[in-house]
Amino acid sequence: MKIEPYSEKRMLYCDDKCSLYYYRGKLIYKDVHSEQTTNIGGKYSRFSFVERLMRKEPRCAARVDENHIIVSFDGNIYAYCISDNSVIIEHRFNKGMNNPLEFLKVKDKQTFESIIYYGEYIWNTERGPVSIYRRKTGKWEKVYTFPEKTITHIHNIIWDKYRDGFIILTGDDDSESGIWFADCDLKSIHPILLGSQQYRACVAFPDIRGFYYATDTPLEDNYLYYVELNQRLEVEDVKKIYNMPGPCIYGTMHESNIFMSTSVEPDSSLNKWRYRFTYRLGRGVQDRFSHIIKITPEGKIEDICKFKKDILPIWLFQFGNVLFPKNEGKIFYAVLQSIAKSHGKTIKIDN
Repeated sequence: MKIEPYSEKRMLYCDDKCSLYYYRGKLIYKDVHSEQTTNIGGKYSRFSFVERLMRKEPRCAARVDENHIIVSFDGNIYAYCISDNSVIIEHRFNKGMNNPLEFLKVKDKQTFESIIYYGEYIWNTERGPVSIYRRKTGKWEKVYTFPEKTITHIHNIIWDKYRDGFIILTGDDDSESGIWFADCDLKSIHPILLGSQQYRACVAFPDIRGFYYATDTPLEDNYLYYVELNQRLEVEDVKKIYNMPGPCIYGTMHESNIFMSTSVEPDSSLNKWRYRFTYRLGRGVQDRFSHIIKITPEGKIEDICKFKKDILPIWLFQFGNVLFPKNEGKIFYAVLQSIAKSHGKTIKIDN
């Protein structure tokens, strides 16, 4: 395993011909012919320390067509136009939401348009309604809403091509932590697994028999599970197959391999103010490293590398983590978050 520093900038998107980065309030687009920069950040962008504290950094991106890449940043979705080197706000999140954890892109079978989805990953202490949004023909619309008192927020939405529908991951308390399945029109949604920290997850990876998922709880030990489904989308079996070193928030597939990272999180059983400033790890966090776990197509599981959390308070300056840019190319990249001397930097991993 060879790991190399790649860029001081935060990679958001890449393919074999181009890449998009963020650095101190600017989007930087690079291809084989040129490099161009445009402003996106506000008053905090001059100081990376403050950007990090105030959560004024983009989290995810997706390419919607040959000329546009969307970026989630500071409570909005921005559309970056490559040919004009310009950026506009095309959608605003509801109050209490800064960024989703990830965008989902699905190709329309008839038009081949890239349709984008996100679930509201929202600060929702009153457990109000939580919605799923879709971008189609360039317009955002609400396509489904969980009723109030059902969930706090949506962690992720995953397309299951084997069953022609969506896997939806929700949290955070026991009663609302669950894995749901929705049909391709998001008209019918039902829980597959619900009501335990064992079903609190942010990543899932479908295959022909079911799906993998890894838990995301600081409250108890975390595991990688495999769920076997029957043709009626009923659970036949749930197998615990790997003890994760910590909660898993981010994951991706690349070159048929699954990659997941673990997060360094504080003890969420503490009261609000102690939680925000503590260095105490949650019960489900085994050490102060963010690990990358790899699963091969043959099912081999390996802890391939780890990165140490820096010395700043865990919640206040963001969990120690490894993020994966939206990658449609052959080279594998990752972005380090709250890692010692490396926050926001991009690395290249030869796996």
